[in-house]
Amino acid sequence: MIVITNAKIIYAGMVVTDRYLAFADTIVGFTDTIPEGATVYDAQGCYVSAGFCDTHTHGYAGYDYTYDGLEAQEVASRLLPRTGVTSFLPTMMTEDISLMRKGATYAREMARAKGGARVIGVNFEGPFINKSKKGAQR
Repeated sequence: MIVITNAKIIYAGMVVTDRYLAFADTIVGFTDTIPEGATVYDAQGCYVSAGFCDTHTHGYAGYDYTYDGLEAQEVASRLLPRTGVTSFLPTMMTEDISLMRKGATYAREMARAKGGARVIGVNFEGPFINKSKKGAQR
């Protein structure tokens, strides 16, 4: 078991400061005492919160999910947790349908990957956009 101490824990719309956060593979809950044998991490007064989910992102670290293949999603999965993002939906530009399908195939493969930020779906920007209302889309 792991216990985080000295933290400002964001939980249910409030900040909890007088409890410890215990977890194993998943969060166990709050505790007033540190269980014997637990590994203790001192948060040194920093905030602890659930990870963020990015539901609209076209790419990361110089990669574009529509054009840069599986590597784009692999790099994002590896690097996004450093920013607090623990899950994301790679967003595909309105593009040729075969290119958008490739992006979805990569997302399906990444959804099975272990470690890093999780791909939990795919966001298609289009492809059903009214041509007279397309704005920046081709």
